[in-house]
Amino acid sequence: MFINPERIIESFDITPKMFVADIGSGAGFYTIPIARAVGPSGRVYAVDVRREMLELVQNNARRAGLHNIQTVVADLEEPSSISLPDASVHAAVLANILFQIEHKDALAEETRRIIKQGGTVYIIDWIPPEMEDRQSAPVPLGPPKSSRIGKKTVRELFAAHALVFKKEFNAGLHHYGLAFQKTS
Repeated sequence: MFINPERIIESFDITPKMFVADIGSGAGFYTIPIARAVGPSGRVYAVDVRREMLELVQNNARRAGLHNIQTVVADLEEPSSISLPDASVHAAVLANILFQIEHKDALAEETRRIIKQGGTVYIIDWIPPEMEDRQSAPVPLGPPKSSRIGKKTVRELFAAHALVFKKEFNAGLHHYGLAFQKTS
C-alpha cells in the first residue's frame, strides 16, 4: 500500500472520547480511521473547502457505520473560518495540505485556535526533493516538488504560532510526520 492511514494514526496519541479535527480532510482518508480510534463517544470534524469532498466523507462514514463524524465547510486560508469554538478539539490532523495553502500563517493560527491547551497538531506532508531517497522513490509521485514544504519550514511556521515541536513520526516512504503541542 502506498500509505497506510491506520498505521500512521497508531503513532498518534489519539484515544477514545477525544474530539479531533481532520483539517483539509478531502474524502476522509484519515477521517474514517480517526473516527474508529476515538470511538462512538468521540467526534471527528472533517474540515474542507470542497462540499463534494465532505459529501464523500459522509457517504464513507455511513457505509462504515460511523456516526461520530461531523463535516465542516471552511476556507482554510481565511482567519476564523473553521466554525468550531476556541479550544474545542484535543488534536488536529493536517495531511497533505500545507503544499496547497498559500496563506499558511492563517491555517497555522486557525489550527492553534481550535486546539485545547495540551492538544496536539499532527502534520503529514510530502517529502521535499532535498529529503528524498533517490533509491526509494523511482516514480514521481505527489505534487510538484517545487511546492513541497520542508520540515524546517513547518517547524518555524508552527513555532511562530505558539505550537511547540513534540515529535517526529513515521509517515511512510514519501511523506514526513511532525507533531506539535499547544502549551500556552
